[in-house]
Amino acid sequence: DFETSMTWILMLITIEGSMFYMSVVDAYPTAESCMRERAEGVIRLGEPIMNYQLICIPTDQLGDNT
Repeated sequence: DFETSMTWILMLITIEGSMFYMSVVDAYPTAESCMRERAEGVIRLGEPIMNYQLICIPTDQLGDNT
């Protein structure tokens, strides 16, 4: 099953001046849990979403160690 074989990585991308930064926030077992944390992150970081973005990326490269 596609969904159960995926790990979802929440990534934060920020822009400061001419520099771009990317960092892993955490890994989640489902898209829903990743998107919930993304929504919480937007609340913490503030709106409008300017100079940053939080994205959930599915991967099958991490195995079951989430």
